[in-house]
Amino acid sequence: FLVYNAASSNIGSVTEIPLSAHQTTLDVNTRGVIQMTHTFSNYLQRHKRTGGMILMSSLSGEVGTAFVTNYAATKAWNTAYAHGLRHELQPYGIDVLACVAGPITTPNYVNVFGESRRNEFLEQRPDEVVSECLQSIGVRSSVRTGIIGKLSRFVTVRLLPLETALSIFHNELEKMLPP
Repeated sequence: FLVYNAASSNIGSVTEIPLSAHQTTLDVNTRGVIQMTHTFSNYLQRHKRTGGMILMSSLSGEVGTAFVTNYAATKAWNTAYAHGLRHELQPYGIDVLACVAGPITTPNYVNVFGESRRNEFLEQRPDEVVSECLQSIGVRSSVRTGIIGKLSRFVTVRLLPLETALSIFHNELEKMLPP
């Protein structure tokens, strides 16, 4: 079983973040995924074993999110990659799932956003996310975790015009930016 949970994110305007930091985000969030899934799936196929892979994605990639633009784009890529890869690897007994989560109260997340800039209404505990992913692998190619994750996808992608959804994501993340 492989869980790709490594991620790189820079918070701020695209033009204010150094190009090298954007490159790191691409390397960790896309190239790293390709390297790990390629290596792991070849290993399983070579040894005629079955298995599964969970690729961590993000709700920010659902519509694109200002101030984490590059990160959001890479997470949208992770979801699309998981959808395609699942169908490619199913004949070999290898399952793939994109875990599309919102804010997860990991130590890194809490450290980056502190207590004052967090939106606890949107947050999930790590054990909640893990439980939903384990229930979903083998059933579908992606899962939006938590009630808020499912509801926000429905509202922002299906009910609201795209520009309104983008504005909501932008405004919520802007509240979390350092002063």
